[in-house]
Amino acid sequence: MSKINDRALEPSWKRLIGAALLGFLFGGHIFNAFEYARNEMYKGINISDDILLNIDTFVGVIMWSIVIFSAAFVAGIFARKKGILAALIANFVYIISFAAIFIFSSFQYQARSFGIFTPQILLLFFLGSIVLLTLLGGYLGEFFYSPNRDLDINNDRFTVFGIRWFHYFWLGLVIMPTLTSLVVSAYAIVLAILATFYHIVRPSLWLNFIWGDYLMWIPSVAIMSVVVLWYGFLHFWEIMCYKKNEMKWWARVALAIFYGIGAPILSWLLAFWAIEGTYSLPKPHPNDWIISLVVIFIGTSIYIFSKVNEFRKSRNILSTFK
Repeated sequence: MSKINDRALEPSWKRLIGAALLGFLFGGHIFNAFEYARNEMYKGINISDDILLNIDTFVGVIMWSIVIFSAAFVAGIFARKKGILAALIANFVYIISFAAIFIFSSFQYQARSFGIFTPQILLLFFLGSIVLLTLLGGYLGEFFYSPNRDLDINNDRFTVFGIRWFHYFWLGLVIMPTLTSLVVSAYAIVLAILATFYHIVRPSLWLNFIWGDYLMWIPSVAIMSVVVLWYGFLHFWEIMCYKKNEMKWWARVALAIFYGIGAPILSWLLAFWAIEGTYSLPKPHPNDWIISLVVIFIGTSIYIFSKVNEFRKSRNILSTFK
């Protein structure tokens, strides 16, 4: 790479807005992922209990801290030397929202207090925390920025991370299915690993033909779901990169849909098939784990006996040379 001067590292206003937009969208995707996981975790559970309510409040505070910091960090790392400014723009909506709530709550003189803290003090604390996390995320993003990994060093008026920045208005349609498929595929692989270990330690399953077919196909399907997702994402990114290819616009649109949406859907279907196949496996005999313990005990005893026997033989050989 040719030498990069300081002038090339100064982001244009389009680059600055694009970096802030990307950070804001990234934080939104993380928030949606957390909300989905939270709803699944509390499904069928009444959180009116004080302990659960406190836990839920604590989880909410941690969730929002991660969202605010992540948005600021992503905006900062793409804004080069204007990381803090981009981070403030990325979290501008959150900062203004809490500031407005704080101002309006100041007129509510009979608001319920939380111990020694009034709602105004808590809102002021949250507002200060949001600003501090934003400044910290923007500073760290700017600090970890490297020109050698920057795909936009000569196209910063048009692109963010190699893609025209206005495309990030709709890229959530690709990012969310990709993230969802990634989580499902990872879960399918973990289940396949646990099922393989389960088959090893449960002797009643060793001669089960259904388990034999499962071990032959399903783990490979789970791995294939990740391969399909990774292959589709790389090709999607290559198609979307600015001036990376010269194909017709309609071909780029078709391939972007195929790799950006079709590949995550196919990956999700493969992973879902692997998960359903794992859950539908026959159960082992309740007490066959005793046989596993006996086999482990016998194998360990044979190993120890062989090592002791080798040690005794080595001592006898040494004694002949004395």
